[in-house]
Amino acid sequence: MEQTKVYQTMMNLLSRHTRPDEKLVRALHPLVKQRAYEAKDIFIAKGEIPNRIAYICEGAAVAYEYGDDNRRLVWMWKEEELMMHTPSVLKPHRSDLDIIFTANSQVMEISVKELYQFQRENPQFTPYLGHFLQTEFSKLTDHICWLKTTGGKSRIQDFQQEYRLHNMLLPDKQKAQYLNMSLRWYQANK
Repeated sequence: MEQTKVYQTMMNLLSRHTRPDEKLVRALHPLVKQRAYEAKDIFIAKGEIPNRIAYICEGAAVAYEYGDDNRRLVWMWKEEELMMHTPSVLKPHRSDLDIIFTANSQVMEISVKELYQFQRENPQFTPYLGHFLQTEFSKLTDHICWLKTTGGKSRIQDFQQEYRLHNMLLPDKQKAQYLNMSLRWYQANK
């Protein structure tokens, strides 16, 4: 990705809240790093203190939690989504998840420390940071509501449309976990 594309992507991302002043984007731009990950690369490892946020330009990632000697798929990110371990953005602590790329991915990332330093130096950035966090919390509550109020067959269809890349790459067992259904039921209704 060339620098002008990074700048434009940042402008588009911030504009999801409200169109930012170009000076603000120019000041933020040097803090944002372009990075490529390969499928199966770990973005955040369980036990690590997450220290960065990424915007997925191309690719996809998933989060796994561990228990009873197995891992369970609990969250997904796709292109044009901001990827963060939200609790650690609010207060640094060790991750209870592994966040792993499921496909070769291109991201723009920034350190959490630099982001908060930027916010302190540029208070006009505060509403944007608040918007990002609110969006993440809304996605979580929407997902829980969707799991509770949407029938299994509809969840499968929604998943297949919304997460096409994950649908192609993930094994049925993990898709069933994410959709909160048994593997048997998932396979009979996909």
